[in-house]
Amino acid sequence: MALAHGAHRFELDCWWHSQKLTKDVTVPETVALVRDFVDQAPVAAQPDAAVPAARAASGTTAPS
Repeated sequence: MALAHGAHRFELDCWWHSQKLTKDVTVPETVALVRDFVDQAPVAAQPDAAVPAARAASGTTAPS
């Protein structure tokens, strides 16, 4: 994350979809994003929450 022209620049690497996402977000949008993330954390911690299976990072081999 970097600050650029009054906005936070988020760069996310999605290993699951092999994509890199970049988005500039204002400070109020960042506050809302973090607040939503924190609010959803307890739900994600539930035993029945769906979690993608692990896979090897790009350019590596999976352990056998």
